[in-house]
Formats: sequence, structure tokens, C-alpha cells
Amino acid sequence: MPDKQEKWAFYDENGKAKGYDEYKLADKILKKKPLKTVPLGDDQAHYQYNGISWDKVRHQRAKEVVSKCAMELLNQQGLYKRNAMENVAKTTVVKSNMDYNPFEPQKTNRIAFENGTYLIDSDELLPFKLSSDNLLNGHKYPAILDKNAPNIEKCGEYMFGNSWQFMKEYLGYCFVPEQKTFQTIVMWMDAEGGRGKGYFIDHIIKPLIGSENISTVSMEQLTGNEKSESRFGTYSLVHKLMNIHADMPKRPIAFPDVLKSLSGGDTQRVEAKGANAFDTENYAKLFFATNHYPKMNVDSALSQRMHIIPSHAPIIRNQPEEQEKRAKLWNASKFKDELGAFAITCIREFKKAKRNGKLSVNDEIKQATKEWEESQDLIAMFLKEYAKPMVDKSKAGTSMKRSYTLFGYWLTGNGIRSSMNGKTFKELLEKKGYKHKKTTEGQTEPDKGNIERWIGLRLDEDE
Repeated sequence: MPDKQEKWAFYDENGKAKGYDEYKLADKILKKKPLKTVPLGDDQAHYQYNGISWDKVRHQRAKEVVSKCAMELLNQQGLYKRNAMENVAKTTVVKSNMDYNPFEPQKTNRIAFENGTYLIDSDELLPFKLSSDNLLNGHKYPAILDKNAPNIEKCGEYMFGNSWQFMKEYLGYCFVPEQKTFQTIVMWMDAEGGRGKGYFIDHIIKPLIGSENISTVSMEQLTGNEKSESRFGTYSLVHKLMNIHADMPKRPIAFPDVLKSLSGGDTQRVEAKGANAFDTENYAKLFFATNHYPKMNVDSALSQRMHIIPSHAPIIRNQPEEQEKRAKLWNASKFKDELGAFAITCIREFKKAKRNGKLSVNDEIKQATKEWEESQDLIAMFLKEYAKPMVDKSKAGTSMKRSYTLFGYWLTGNGIRSSMNGKTFKELLEKKGYKHKKTTEGQTEPDKGNIERWIGLRLDEDE
């Protein structure tokens, strides 16, 4: 005899369970193990509630969870049979189907924490609302609204110096599933290495944002340099808050325009292995920690989004004195307890930055970003390799047509993809002070005739 009678079961006059209503039992299971099956492109996606937020799961995993729940409920009433469990599980999955996707787009005014939903605008923490808080990116620690995080703050100030305020605003932005407020890409630069980038990422950023909310795709995979991965690289960013990668390719990035698209809040066409492609809005913030600048063709739109943060901390690798100094500045064992307070601090700082219409980009970040941008000047890099000294710089050199042809050879030889046309190439050379005129002077083959030539510019294949 069961201890408790259920509405989904049928009982005889003695109170013994004799059968069940499959549909009512499915409703009971969906209350105990909330599941939503929603349209995603041409396919379906399953989401299960974990007590804080919703996890995207595979069909087999969703079926396993509801099967286990069905088995337990049936067994409690003495009704368990394998085929009964399987039939109820199938019915439960079917009943979880919705004709729209409540997770697209994500709500950007609330954040799920272990102890409730934090409302950004009103700065308050409320109980979960399972029916309306369809949030995908939960954080498995409690939000703390009335405390500080002194140890994390000391570590951040040490690592980032004057750029710490920018980082707090940026990390607060990483909690919010959108890219439209600040279209930004962050690179944390440490030319020498050994200053603790990995330490800060592993001990603070990853626990703060949550490893389950972070992807780790390389810049090459995102932009398509690696042909075997390019079709699927951006899929890993779906429903992630951050993409963190701690290395940069030494060869040039072939398709940097993808970075603009990924950081602009645009709808992306993504594809998973063995599944149909679908459209979704990327909101994963792109964060790269690197020891050298990536090489790419930079236009004004991309340079405006890029923020280079120079490493501020002294080198710690093989420096016991520096290690002792850090141990005195903060207590790393306190980081975990301070995550909830630091999260709210960062979100509040982001909120202020949003109200001001800008992040706190200081002169140090501006200078580092400018140096990176100048280092990506394709024309300057091309001239450095191809230009030959001319005794008389007032004389004509290589023709305009030949110069652009050689530039194309240089791009190909360096594996650089560029959409720069001849007109833009000419305008950029003019900006560097080069003039041109129509003359028969200059190199011989294949530049004969009265044609436009650059004054004072003689390139590699000149005779």
C-alpha cells in the first residue's frame, strides 16, 4: 500500500494503486523536473531547470532525467514496469513541447544567482519566478548586496592598476546576455609573460562568471583560419556569457571581420556537428589574454571595438620575493566567499558606465590600443618589406598599378585576406605622404610607358 495517494493514479476500494493516468503523471514529472522543448532553427532544443537557471541538454539526457523521475513515482505506488516508465517518459517529453522559444532573446535586466534573481534596474534580489525567469546563465553562488570584496579588489588593483575600474565595468557587462550596449573586444596583453594572467582568470574570472557560462574558442577557430573547425567555431559561443582564450596565433588572422560581427550583437548563422544550421544572437564577450599582438587587417570599426589592457603586475614567475608580496596583499582562500559581493559590485559599475554611455577607458588602454592598431598597418608592413631606398626621392619610381599588384603578392605570401581595393590602397599611400604623376620615368619591365607612378617609392622588383 502506498503511503500517499496521487491524483495521477487509480486505486481500488482497499487503497491499492491499480493504474495511472499517463498525462497527469507527465504533468507531475514536469513540475518535479521542469523541462521545456522549444524550436531552435529547423530542430528542437531541450532545456532543464537546475534550480537556478535552465541548462540546454541533449534529447537523450532529457529523456533519462524524466525516465528516472517516472520510475521513482511509479515505484512509490507499486506500479513500476519498464515499459510503463518508457511510455510515461516519452509522453512527458512530448508534453514539454512549446510552439515558441522563451529563451530567445534572453532577458537583459535580470541575473540568476543561487539565492534568487537580481534585478539590475531596481538593484534588488527577488525569489525565483520559474514561469517567467527563463534565464540560461545562472551563477552557483549567492548574490550579496551589502558587502565588499576586499581580497578580490586588492588582487585586481595589483594586476590591472589604473585599468581596474574598466575591468570591473567590463566584468559586470559580462553578466548581461547582450552585446549592444558596448560593442567591445578585450585583449589583456603581457609581452613577457609570467605576470599572473592565468592566475587571475582561473581564480577570479572563471568562478565569477561560471565555467559553464564560458567557452574557450581560439581566435583562429572563430575567424575560420582552421578550415576543419571554422564551420563550427562560433557554435561553441551559443548561450555563453564569455569566450576566454589565453593564446594568440602567430600567423595573421584571415577573416577579422568575423570579430566585428561576433562583438556587435548581430544575428549569427551557426552550425553544430551533425545538426542543421540556425540563426541566433551571440552575446558572449570576447576576452583574450596574450603575450603578443594578433596580426590582422584592422579597419576603423574593429579598432574602435578593441581595447588592449597592458599587464600591470610585476613578473612573479621564478620570483619568490614577489610571491611573498602577493601573499601579504590578499588572501586567495577568501575569493570564493567574496564572489557574490564582487559580482554585484561589477554589475553596479556596469550600470553606471551604461548610464554614462561609455566604459572607463583610460589613457593607458588608449595608448596600448593605438600601438596595436599601428602595428597592424598593412601598408606600413608591406613597405617595410618591399620598399627600396632611392637616392633622389623626387624622382618617379614604381607605377601605381604595379605597386598594387606587388601588395597583392605580399598579402598572399603572408596568408592575409584583405578586401582592400586599388582605390583604397592609393588613398592610404597618399595619406603617408606619397605623391604620384604621369611619366615615362621609373622602372623598366613591366612598367613601360607614360603611366602614373609614385614619386620617391621604389619597390622590391624594381630594376
